[in-house]
Amino acid sequence: TGLLGANGAGKTTTISMLTGLIPPTSGSATIDGLSIATQMQRIRLSLGVCPQLNVIFEPLTPVQHLEMYGLLKGLSGEGLQRTIESLLTYVMLQEKRDTESRNLSGGQKRKLCLAISLIGNARTVFLDEPTSGMDPHSRRSIWALLREQREGRTIVLTTHFLDEAEILSDRIAIMAEGSLRCLGSPLYLKDHFGTGYSLALTKQKGGAFNAPSLLAWVQKHVPTAVLVGETALEATIRLPGDDLHAFQTLFESLEPRLTELGIIDYGATCTTLEDVFLKINENSLQRLDAKTAIRTNGTTAAAVSTAESVPDPEAAQARVIDDRSSANRQALINGTATTSYAGPPASKGGAGTLFGGLVVKRALSARRDCCTTSCMVFFPVILVFLALSLLSVTAKITDTPDPMALTPDATFPSKRPSIPRPIPLLLPKNNEATLWAEELTSLGWDTADIKELPVSTNVFPNISIQLSQDLAAHPSLFMPAALAYTSDVPIIGHVGINDTVSVELTRLGVGSLLFNSTSILAVPSMVNTMYDALLTAATSNAVHIDGRMQSLPLSNKTSALISSFVSLFASIMILIPFAFVAAQFIVPLVRERESGSKQMQFISGVGPIVYWIGNWAWDGFLYLIILTCTLIVFVMRNRTEFTGTPEAIGGTTLILLLFGFAVVPLASAASFRFQSPSNALIVMIGFYFLTGFGLNIANFILQAIGGTSEDVNKVLVNLYRIFPAYCLGEGFFTMSTRQAEATLVAFGKSPPGLYDWSQLGGPLCYLFIEGVVCMVATLCLQYAESDIHFQQRLKSGFGLLGGRGVQTAAAPPATTSTVSPLPTASLPPARSRASRWSREENAQLEDPDVREERRAIDNMSTSGEAGDLALVIKHLRREFGSKVAVRDLCLRIEPGECFGFLGVNGAGKSTTFSMLTGSLVPTSGDALLQGMSILREQDAIRRLVGYCPQHDALEKLLTGREALRMYAKIKLVDPAAIEAEIEDLIQDLDLVKFADKPCGTYSGGNKRKLCVGIALVGSPQLVLLDEPSSGMDAASKRFLWTVIKRRTANCCTVLTTHSMEECEA
Repeated sequence: TGLLGANGAGKTTTISMLTGLIPPTSGSATIDGLSIATQMQRIRLSLGVCPQLNVIFEPLTPVQHLEMYGLLKGLSGEGLQRTIESLLTYVMLQEKRDTESRNLSGGQKRKLCLAISLIGNARTVFLDEPTSGMDPHSRRSIWALLREQREGRTIVLTTHFLDEAEILSDRIAIMAEGSLRCLGSPLYLKDHFGTGYSLALTKQKGGAFNAPSLLAWVQKHVPTAVLVGETALEATIRLPGDDLHAFQTLFESLEPRLTELGIIDYGATCTTLEDVFLKINENSLQRLDAKTAIRTNGTTAAAVSTAESVPDPEAAQARVIDDRSSANRQALINGTATTSYAGPPASKGGAGTLFGGLVVKRALSARRDCCTTSCMVFFPVILVFLALSLLSVTAKITDTPDPMALTPDATFPSKRPSIPRPIPLLLPKNNEATLWAEELTSLGWDTADIKELPVSTNVFPNISIQLSQDLAAHPSLFMPAALAYTSDVPIIGHVGINDTVSVELTRLGVGSLLFNSTSILAVPSMVNTMYDALLTAATSNAVHIDGRMQSLPLSNKTSALISSFVSLFASIMILIPFAFVAAQFIVPLVRERESGSKQMQFISGVGPIVYWIGNWAWDGFLYLIILTCTLIVFVMRNRTEFTGTPEAIGGTTLILLLFGFAVVPLASAASFRFQSPSNALIVMIGFYFLTGFGLNIANFILQAIGGTSEDVNKVLVNLYRIFPAYCLGEGFFTMSTRQAEATLVAFGKSPPGLYDWSQLGGPLCYLFIEGVVCMVATLCLQYAESDIHFQQRLKSGFGLLGGRGVQTAAAPPATTSTVSPLPTASLPPARSRASRWSREENAQLEDPDVREERRAIDNMSTSGEAGDLALVIKHLRREFGSKVAVRDLCLRIEPGECFGFLGVNGAGKSTTFSMLTGSLVPTSGDALLQGMSILREQDAIRRLVGYCPQHDALEKLLTGREALRMYAKIKLVDPAAIEAEIEDLIQDLDLVKFADKPCGTYSGGNKRKLCVGIALVGSPQLVLLDEPSSGMDAASKRFLWTVIKRRTANCCTVLTTHSMEECEA
């Protein structure tokens, strides 16, 4: 069953619901009698899907893909291998069976996706545009495969090729605006929705063909006839109805008047499936009719609303043409009109306009990706704040703490919730210590708990023993401390006088102090309490003891060692966020490269220097914001080593500023090595982290070891400094440890200056040199990639070394020309003979018209002949190793001509376009646009060329309006005319509703429209359209054809397509 519909009709959404990718809002469906709502797991065992986009794993080969999906479908062993071999044969991928998928062509990838959908004897297969992007030959091979594989399967096919649907489908369903509008066999639909016949007329060159007069004459026989299309060579008239007698009379009357009417030949065709499709989508076509009429005739919307609705955009175009004067209409049709589209005036600006456009592009992209931009700005600031907080820990570790009062509240841990405040103090009943209760309370003790102990005497040592035993016998009674005192305890001492020892009895006061060992400062506190109580009692409360405790200060060496450890990790913590910032600069650059937007900007006329200065300017501006916020944090944290003196704040600013100066161009140079933004970001973060964290740790360890390791490290430091992240870490480590190191310097010797080579001087110099080197490397890489003169010099240099140079077409013998001569580098003799032999061999197989075209180009002898032609291609050739992609191409294209450039996949069409736009250097030959050589005057040519690539080369974060504005500035359109030019294109392309939405959210058809609009910006002299309507439905295609014909009436257009109808239109 063929499932057809315009872009956005709901085909892909329907398939997504049927395959379980998205749940339906309501309703249900069954596949093989199984419900998609409850039995999707069983359905998928016999389900095959070929999605609209190629869903493949690039590192895997076709065989590995089929093995994986075969195992998922339950196949194994010899059965799996036989299935794989048969499918590879069916889709003609046997020769590519062991080739990684990334190296397959677009058509081969579609074949692989088709084979995946068929593996496992899938009984139900959904094919979403399986032949999109294939040439007619490849499409027919896929048709044959599907006809062969349809037995025993249910296949649902979506496609925008209506001939494909008609050939492959037993039944066709057409959707419009989300609902099913009709269902039936192709014959039934054409019979039921038939619109009559189409009369195609071929004009005589220079004949008296007049469309309005001819239409009036035809309407005498068929009153409802309508002129639906007219080109320089053909005209088409729609003959509604099925009055065969009237048609017969018309043809009999037309035959003898062919010469009189300026007609060479004519033919009639009945209703096609495309006519049915257009009629079903009548609502959208009426809107496109109105849009075409407004843009072409300049009428008001009110005038259009009263016009007759015809379900064909070409019919609307015909009505508009009829409203014009005969002379203007004929000029437009013949391609000689000079006012069909005048184009915007050129700007007098140059590099400044380009620079402004590129900076605005980056600013708009950053604003759209506000989450990433915010993280990029605030994430490093927050981490720097935390890193400086860590540095504050150094002062607490190395500084001598303040004295602590020996009071119970200060010395007993306050974090233990089981110790109440004030601190409980156990006193034995009737003990002398109870007399101090009032004093103890004033010191912060709670003396309410008086313990009565079972002792006969309340004196030392019995009191101490009993207190200990009582506390041990009651473990549930948690007491922080206990105190007892005996004032008259006899102490026996021995006194020696003149070798005579005598015994002396002394009576002293003895205190018993018991404390909980979890409080390590309880003992000094209780000793202070007891002596204070004794002194207070002895002096009648006149004198008190204020006891305090303080740690001894650390030695200078120990303090410096601890500071260096903390400073190292603080420097690394500062380094981590800046590593993220430095890596983030590569993301937008690789994103532009991945999408093709970067190449499009160069093709449109941006030079390498302006492009990279624009990017560096925006990245530098963003980095200055980060730098400013970081310095504010340094000042807020009041770190004297970074901001305490003008010299220190200058050093902090310089190390951060030059780090940005180094990493911004480093990201530019590294962007040439990546194709995926996510991969680039991960690799660059890892690079900065390893070279910053790893090398700084290695440097610190080698310095700490000392001896020969320290000597080796002094040499390695110069290698470490090649990496910007190491220089940043070293700079912050040096600044944070300068104060500690100064204390260790020998007496009388001054410490080194901040900007000495061993301090910040070395890192700063290395960062500056790295920035300059990376800038030069970026420009060299860019010139090697996009500048044809630079590429020629490289190829010529390699040719001198390896015997291969740039070969250009030889000048015709015995002729003179004022056209600038071509480069005269020559091929080696053997290769030159092979080239001549190939040309002679091909000449025997070539069409006579091709040989005549080559002969005419070789015989051009005056500049006037070349100057009258818009594009002249002279023996253009391009080789990739041993493969010849383009072989001796010769063409002449006149101004106002739309030239169809057809060929199968791999024929060399896109390679030819790449050479014409300067993306590739021809191996030999040349091409002239308006008399200018693509080899020598590419810079001037690029602003005269509009290019629509095969794939959507769009910056996804820009809106359609912003993208058109950027390319208008690149094409140097006068600033006063830019907005009018943009609005005109948006109206022409029917993008009004989407113009202010990011183009990454556009449908496939709208993306193609925008790419065509970019190609048409700035009134180019040569428009290269590489499959401009790929993936668009029939109605949108016809609308786009009308726009292209109107806006390219005065320029040379080269069109590649896989739709023969599009080429004829």
